[in-house]
Amino acid sequence: QVPDVISSIRQLSKAAMKEDAKASKDNEDAFYNSQKFEVLYCGKVTVTHKKAPSSLIDDCIEKFSLHEQQRLKIQGEQRGADA
Repeated sequence: QVPDVISSIRQLSKAAMKEDAKASKDNEDAFYNSQKFEVLYCGKVTVTHKKAPSSLIDDCIEKFSLHEQQRLKIQGEQRGADA
């Protein structure tokens, strides 16, 4: 019985490896046949609740823009004070 069990395990392992190879090939095809978008990284946000509102990304972009404007304003004021 032991040789039968070992043989079965080997066959299942080979089948699983073939499935993994097929899945990675499918993932590669999906990557190369998909649309690509350029994304500007603005920052990192941590959300404490599990259900995020549909407007979360838009709200975050707005907040990052305000933060960047304030940062540039402070930086400009510091340069003016240094001069």
